[in-house]
Amino acid sequence: PGLIHLLEEGESLEDLQKLTPEQILLRWVNYHLRNAGSNLRIKNFSEDIKDSEAYTYLLHQIAPKEKGVDLSPLGISGRNQRAEAMLQEANKIGCRSFVGPVDVVEGNSKLNLAFVANLFNNYPALEGVDANLELDIHEETREEKTYRNWMNSMGVSPYVHNIYNDMTDGLIIFQLFDVCRPGVVDWNKVHRKFNKLKANFEKIENCNYSCQLANKLDFSLVGVAGKDIHDG
Repeated sequence: PGLIHLLEEGESLEDLQKLTPEQILLRWVNYHLRNAGSNLRIKNFSEDIKDSEAYTYLLHQIAPKEKGVDLSPLGISGRNQRAEAMLQEANKIGCRSFVGPVDVVEGNSKLNLAFVANLFNNYPALEGVDANLELDIHEETREEKTYRNWMNSMGVSPYVHNIYNDMTDGLIIFQLFDVCRPGVVDWNKVHRKFNKLKANFEKIENCNYSCQLANKLDFSLVGVAGKDIHDG
């Protein structure tokens, strides 16, 4: 329930569920930066965190007061020294894991993502969040990235961030069919907008139709049904 704090205007929890773990963590960091009164906002876990400022504000915001986490790293000029000081603050709450000062300063995105996920899992600081909630960081495989990049190169909309979560309504699949075999999709059979009360049913109908088209094109779909696509 506490994740509703990360929703943007006009979004529902269903929209949040479509986000990748990295996107959720970016929203989480920016949520706490905003609540800390900072004008800083980050868009990635590489370039935007190299100076340790966002991390320093984040740690101060999420740490229990009795842990004594403070903003003193902001007063240190050298990036390496500031990163070390920031990690010392993280150590006060037992979260100095996955990164060293060099990883922060050089913007190692994978290690920084793991660092922030660990902070989220231990100190989400979101009212109503289950204490047992953990965000599972799935590292995209080379094959998944190749398929996702190919989809986006075909000009599909919206942009595909995750080949599982972003395909659940069938619309991306229909666009790909239409690019590869123009005219094969009967768009009159496709739900492009979804009724709030029947959204899941309509999305499954789309996915079922995508399976029908795949069979028509002689794709091998052994053991795969529309609901499997909808479920990600």
